[in-house]
Amino acid sequence: MPQIIPDFSEAAGLKPGEYMARIAASTLKKSQAGNDYISWQLTTAGNAEVAANDQVVYYNTPFTGRGAFRFKKFVEAAVGEPVDALTNYNTDDLHGRSVLITVEANPQSTWPDVTAVKSAG
Repeated sequence: MPQIIPDFSEAAGLKPGEYMARIAASTLKKSQAGNDYISWQLTTAGNAEVAANDQVVYYNTPFTGRGAFRFKKFVEAAVGEPVDALTNYNTDDLHGRSVLITVEANPQSTWPDVTAVKSAG
């Protein structure tokens, strides 16, 4: 096995704060408890601080049960208007849309947490 010397000098990641982000992808996943949710891949873009752009973060939204409000709020932030009912919703329709995310440090992980998603407009 090759021996390497990693260089993390440019891997600072996002500092806590608010950032513009683009919805890059969505994946249907299942929690350890067996509940379905959407994992959204968000890529920061359009921020004044150059180092804050092109950073990838994830935000998860259950779409059934008590946590379904997170999915509703996420869709509303992405489309910029209230959403009353969704049936047979295609999450790909949100890819490329911009949102404003709030990022906070996660003491149990090297990855920051996206704690809120708001409308970019």
